[in-house]
Amino acid sequence: METIKLRVWDKEENKMYYFDLTSYMSVNEGGQEELCPSKLVGPDAFMQFTGLLDKNGKEIYKGDIIYASLNDNKYILKYGEYSCEYDEAYPKGKHYGWYLQDKSNYCEGLSDDSLLIEVIGNIYENPEMLDD
Repeated sequence: METIKLRVWDKEENKMYYFDLTSYMSVNEGGQEELCPSKLVGPDAFMQFTGLLDKNGKEIYKGDIIYASLNDNKYILKYGEYSCEYDEAYPKGKHYGWYLQDKSNYCEGLSDDSLLIEVIGNIYENPEMLDD
């Protein structure tokens, strides 16, 4: 069985907590609090690992800032429903799943060809990267 990896941002302490669901569920309440403080749990709090690695072998999570060298663009990795205007891999229309969104709101599906992308930060620890 594949391990479900998650992370959550603590804005008060400026700290990212990384943990896997199996470990979280197998420890007592005190252990769970160490892995992921309950004050952080809420809607949209968790950022899940996609199961993919970037070109440098770094895990790719929801909320990561991605650099695509193919088109020299930065994206935020998101999960949910999105619309594609044009993408060679995905037909025009609505889709659901992992996708990349740039600052102009252009979206494209995340493919398993992660050798072409690089995680350069995330929206919590490096929001200034989105301004470039």
